[in-house]
Amino acid sequence: MTNFVRRAVGLLVATAALAAMPASAPAATWTAPATISSNALVGFDLAMGADGTAALAFVDDTGVRVAVRRPGSSWSAAQRVSDGRYGVSGVAVAVDGRGDVVTGWVQNGRARGQSGPIIGPLTIRSAIRHGAAWGAPRQVGTTGHFLDASLDAAANARGDAILSWTGVQRLSANRHVEALQSSFRAAGGHFGGTQTVREAEVPRGVSGPVVALDALGTATVAWTHEPGPVVRISARTRGPHGSWLAPRDAGATPSSNPQIVVTSERTSIVSWHAAGSDSEGDGLQSGALEVRQRTSDGRLGTTQRISESRTRTYRLAAAPSGETLLAYAGAEAPDLGLRIATRPPGGQFAPPTPIDAIRPDGFNGGAAYLGDGTALFAWGSDGRVGVISRAPGTGFGGTPEIDTPGLYPLIAASGTRGVVAYAMAAGSRVRLLALARR
Repeated sequence: MTNFVRRAVGLLVATAALAAMPASAPAATWTAPATISSNALVGFDLAMGADGTAALAFVDDTGVRVAVRRPGSSWSAAQRVSDGRYGVSGVAVAVDGRGDVVTGWVQNGRARGQSGPIIGPLTIRSAIRHGAAWGAPRQVGTTGHFLDASLDAAANARGDAILSWTGVQRLSANRHVEALQSSFRAAGGHFGGTQTVREAEVPRGVSGPVVALDALGTATVAWTHEPGPVVRISARTRGPHGSWLAPRDAGATPSSNPQIVVTSERTSIVSWHAAGSDSEGDGLQSGALEVRQRTSDGRLGTTQRISESRTRTYRLAAAPSGETLLAYAGAEAPDLGLRIATRPPGGQFAPPTPIDAIRPDGFNGGAAYLGDGTALFAWGSDGRVGVISRAPGTGFGGTPEIDTPGLYPLIAASGTRGVVAYAMAAGSRVRLLALARR
């Protein structure tokens, strides 16, 4: 799942007076909000496995914590999975089809509680929950970034998992460069060593890697590559001893900020902005929205332009049937509302359908599918969190299933179940809450 590291501290403080419970009751299929943490930092990640197990990972003053919700049960107490001795950041989580929870994070070399600058080594760590027990944290790699390593995690139904991040490649004893790196875990095992996606040229920079894993264990990763910028894509051959294939350009220059999803027919779909990052570094690029497909046999399809206008938020989700949804919002008038484009199995995206009344803020929210093909979309806007749904063969309804005060929602779904996690302001920290769709 993609990790959302939020920077809107001012917005958190401004919304501190919001009530914790929904102003209007959610639909009967959603539980009341459960408080997962009252003292979390802003970044958190949410995932759900094929068996319906959900996991919410976050950082607080003690380290990395993860709460787990088994099918038909309530959320467990959030358990600390890092060793607690050092500063941590950039948490990511995935759940495989066996219900194993895989989490990763960035760890620095400064003891927790000590003042002063962040120091190295900056390492990528992981812990795995098998059954009811968490294993000891292990180092799986290194990075040159504490806050911007862009760690991402993915898992599949049979139990494979992968972590990807912006890492450090050693070229010689005194020369190191940024590189896209990963670590793979075969079902039931531990993560192996670090693998680097090799580039023909020495990269100036690698940012925002996102990874997807298909049903047979083939991973596909996309990232923004400098110089350019240009969105690049690479696939990893299957198994614990697999290797990354030569990278290829997915977009044209300039392109940036990819999103990725893999379908049930094992087609990887990548979307991106046809623009470079803006000077603020917050991802609000100005440019058209484009998408490209990579089939399971390695063929890259033609680039499809979804939106000519400036776009802001965009999120991908894939249904068990192979249908894919791309939801996005405009960056400025007159295209401010939500747009939904869908792709039938094996096909191309149809022209988008407008939902003008929904105007997501920033990069909040996301999309997910239930097992029967029901699509869910969650968004944040003006200090509130909403969720709309669309049954197969119909359009999205105008009445939200959820409408509650909150910030930065994430959504995950599988089978008949879905979960939404979001934040509420709590001084300089946040209160994390979650609702479940039964």
